[in-house]
Amino acid sequence: MNEAALLAACDAAPNDPVPRLVLADWLEEAGTPGRAVVARLVRQSVVALRAGTPAAQGVLTRLRNRLSKTHPSAVAWFEWWFEPTVLHIVQLHNALDRRRLARFVVRCLHETPSRLGGVVMDRFRAVGLADFRLLERIAQGDDVTNADIQPAPLGGLPTTYIASVTSLFGMGDVAEAVRAAVLALTNPQTMPHAPGWAAVTAASACATAFADDWAQQAPARELHRRLLHECVPCPFDPEGDG
Repeated sequence: MNEAALLAACDAAPNDPVPRLVLADWLEEAGTPGRAVVARLVRQSVVALRAGTPAAQGVLTRLRNRLSKTHPSAVAWFEWWFEPTVLHIVQLHNALDRRRLARFVVRCLHETPSRLGGVVMDRFRAVGLADFRLLERIAQGDDVTNADIQPAPLGGLPTTYIASVTSLFGMGDVAEAVRAAVLALTNPQTMPHAPGWAAVTAASACATAFADDWAQQAPARELHRRLLHECVPCPFDPEGDG
């Protein structure tokens, strides 16, 4: 079994300690200092998972903070797989990541169930579907420009993408979030962190389409975490941490 398969097993059963322990064994057998540190963090996460207490989580947090001073990429690797945050996604903003971010948003739309039936993208109208097709083109590596984007009804978001990214993050309308993603991925030079924010916004809107209540959105958020890992392989390499 290779590293990718082990990570996929952890993602498929996030509350099961066994896949994490198997991964930790594999990382230790790899024989590199960086992966040994990741294994240490993974094992401590198993302790925290089994205990389910703030105290156990606190031990993991302190270990992570301590190791981040000497093995930063190993800690980043662990956080990406087991504790992904909005910041991690936002950091994926350079041109090489545009296709991967677009692929992530496309899969969120394709695979997140809607509380109204079907999946989220089933509820799109003409303009929303046109934006979705542009996202698919970006995901495939095609060049998309502002000229390809249809004018939004009633004005909508400006094609120069001057809207505040912070306000976009709270937006619950999926079609508007998809338009924001298209605009951000088409104009990454205008606001460097916008593509990452827009991807988070779109995933957040999909979760809202799944359920209004934050607690009830948990299955959708877990789905999105798995999709993120499938679309954007871990950008950190612990190999060099000596």
